Amino acid sequence: MSIIEDGRGSGKKVRVTDTNRLDVSSKSNSRLFYVSKNDEKAFVINLTLTQVLGGATEGLGYVTYIGNNKLYLHSITVATEEPTTGMTKFGIWLEPTTLSGGESKIPTNMNATSAQESETTCIHTNDTLLVTISGGNSLYTIRLNGPNSFIIDFNDAIILGKNQSIGIKTSAATTGTKTRATIEWFEE
Repeated sequence: MSIIEDGRGSGKKVRVTDTNRLDVSSKSNSRLFYVSKNDEKAFVINLTLTQVLGGATEGLGYVTYIGNNKLYLHSITVATEEPTTGMTKFGIWLEPTTLSGGESKIPTNMNATSAQESETTCIHTNDTLLVTISGGNSLYTIRLNGPNSFIIDFNDAIILGKNQSIGIKTSAATTGTKTRATIEWFEE
C-alpha cells in the first residue's frame, strides 16, 4: 500500500476519509484580495459629480491605465442621490475617443500598509471642472430611480492595456443631484 505525504517534506501523512477521499481544504478569495495582499497593487477611487442641468448627459470621470502591464476592472458601484422618483442613467464606456476637462484624483491603495501608487490617470468633475467623455464602446448602462445604488461586478474580465481608458457618464433627472462612482481594480 502506498502512503501519500503532505508534499512539504515534513513526513506527515495526508488524511483519507471513510469514503476514500482525500480530506482537503482551500482558501478561496477573489483575485483582487490576493493582488492587494501579495503585490500591493489593488486600488479604489470615488468619482463625484453634481448634476449641472437635470436630464443632460454629463461626464462623471474616467480612469486611464498608463502602466506597462494590465489593469483588471473588478467592479464599479454607481450611486445617485436623486431627490425625487426621477431616473438617473449611468453609462460605462470603454476606450472613449474624447476625454478632456475635470480634476485629477489619486486612487487609494486597498492595502493600507503599502506605499505603492497606481499607474493610472484618474479624472473627475469634483463639482467644479466639467469632464467631456464621448465616443468609444458602451460596456454597461444602468438606470436607477430615486436615491439608489448598484454594484456592477465585472469579475476582473474587463482588462485595460497601456493608455486605455474607462469613462463614466451620468444623467440625473434633477439639477443638483449628486452622483458617485466607486471603481475597484488591480494592476499586474
